[in-house]
Amino acid sequence: MHYTLQKFNFVIVFPINSLTLARYRQAMFSSGAKDDPLDAELALGIMLNYPNKVNLYILVVTTHEHLRC
Repeated sequence: MHYTLQKFNFVIVFPINSLTLARYRQAMFSSGAKDDPLDAELALGIMLNYPNKVNLYILVVTTHEHLRC
């Protein structure tokens, strides 16, 4: 999915480890319920509350890869 999103200049990808997100979800919601909108909200919370722990994903495109697209 990162590669598809990187085609757009206005999209910036900040990958969050799935285990980190799962543990954060478990700490915030003990019911164990999970869904995509909730996970997106929690991922945003991680980015806003712990910005120094989240790294920007930079895709390096070589000329050969660029020509294939």
